[in-house]
Amino acid sequence: MNKKSGIVAYVVMTVFLVAFVACSSETEAIPVPPTATPAIQQPQPTTPPTQPVVEPTQPVLEPTEPIASPTQPVATPSKPTVEPTQPIEVELPSVSGTVTYRQKIALGPNAVVIVRLLDTSRADAPSITVGEQVIESPGQVPVSFVIEYDPDDIDDRFSYTVRAEIREDDRLLFTTTSTYPVITRDNPNKVDLVLEQVVLQVPIPDELFFEYTFVTDAEGWTTGFADLPVNWPPELYELEGEYRQLPTGLVGGGIYLPGHNRSDDLFMYVKKQVSGLAPEAEYRIEFSLDLATNVPGGLMGIGGSPGESVYVKGGATTSEPVASDDGKGLLVLNVDKGFQSNSGDEMVAIGNVTHPEVAAEEFKIKTLDNGFSPLTAVADKNGQLWLIAGTDSGFEGLTGFYFTGIRFHLTIIE
Repeated sequence: MNKKSGIVAYVVMTVFLVAFVACSSETEAIPVPPTATPAIQQPQPTTPPTQPVVEPTQPVLEPTEPIASPTQPVATPSKPTVEPTQPIEVELPSVSGTVTYRQKIALGPNAVVIVRLLDTSRADAPSITVGEQVIESPGQVPVSFVIEYDPDDIDDRFSYTVRAEIREDDRLLFTTTSTYPVITRDNPNKVDLVLEQVVLQVPIPDELFFEYTFVTDAEGWTTGFADLPVNWPPELYELEGEYRQLPTGLVGGGIYLPGHNRSDDLFMYVKKQVSGLAPEAEYRIEFSLDLATNVPGGLMGIGGSPGESVYVKGGATTSEPVASDDGKGLLVLNVDKGFQSNSGDEMVAIGNVTHPEVAAEEFKIKTLDNGFSPLTAVADKNGQLWLIAGTDSGFEGLTGFYFTGIRFHLTIIE
C-alpha cells in the first residue's frame, strides 16, 4: 500500500466513526424500534392544516350542454294545459201555473207574489220548502209562475202542494186557502191558484164619511148609461162622460154628463166603490150632491120639462152597478133605482136639475140631499159598498150638467 492509499483509507474511517458516534447519540436520546413509522407532528393551533390534494382517480367529464349564463332566467318546467270543459245544461222539471184572486182590486207597484212548492207529507211536522219563486212588481193578476225542482228531492210516496201569497209593504193581502196538490199520486205539474183576500182585524168605526170635490180629477168615479138601446147610435144620443173644468163663472172641475134622451127614459150615472166598512153590516145612508146646471124652472119640452122632468137620484148597493142587455135589446141597470120621479130600494129621488137663479146659459151650483128619503144598504163580505148618483130623464131632449161635489155619510145599524 502506498502512501496515498493510506491517506484515503484514513479519511474514510474517520468519517465513518464520526457518523457512527452521531447516530449512537441520537439513539440514546430517543429510542426508536427498527420497525416504527416516523412520528407526525401535531399542527400548531394558530396554523391551519394543509389539506392534502387528492388526485381524482376518475377522469373529469366535460359538460356536453352549455351552461346557461347567470343573467338568463331559468325556465320552469311547464305543466300540461287543461282546456276547461263547458258545463252541461240539464233541464230541470218544474211546476207552473198562474196566481189570481176574485176581487176587483188593483195591485200596487210594491206588491210581491211569493209561490212555494212544499213537501206536506208529514202531518205532525212543518212543511218543507222544495222550491220557491218570488215575483216583484208583478203587475196585475193573473200572474204566471214557474218553480224548478231537483227530481232527487221528490219521493213518489210523499205529497206535494203549491201555496202562494201576495204582500205589499210587508202586509199580507191575499193567500191560498185551498189545497193544490202536484207532481206525485197522479197530480199535475200545472195549477192555477185562486187566492183569498186577507181581512185585517182592525177596529171599524160606527160612522164613515166620504167626500169628493173634484178639484183636479174624477177621484175614482166612473160614468155609465142605461135605459137605451144596446146598439145606440152615438150621433143621435150624444153621450159623454168625462172630467172637465167648470164653465166660465165657476171655479174647479166636475164630472160632465151630457146625453140626448131618444128612448123616453135615459139614465146617466156615476159610481165608485168604497171600503173600510164592517163586512156584511147594514148601514144607514145619508148623502148630498152638488150639481152645476144651466136649466131654469118652468120650461116646457118634448115628453116633459127639461128641468123638472130630469130627476136626480142617489144611493148605494152591494153589487157593482152595471148596465146589460135585458134580452129585449135594451141596456138595463142591475140596480133598483125606481122609474123617473119614483124611488127604488137602492136609489132614492131627491129633486131635479132646475135652478131658480139661472139666467141665459150660465151655470149655477145646486145642492140636493136625501134628508127626507131614508136609505139603507148592506156591505159585502169584504166590507165594501158601491156609491151611485145620476139623473133619470123623462125629457126627450139634450141634457147636460156637472157633478161638482158628492158626500156620503154611512152609519152602522146595530
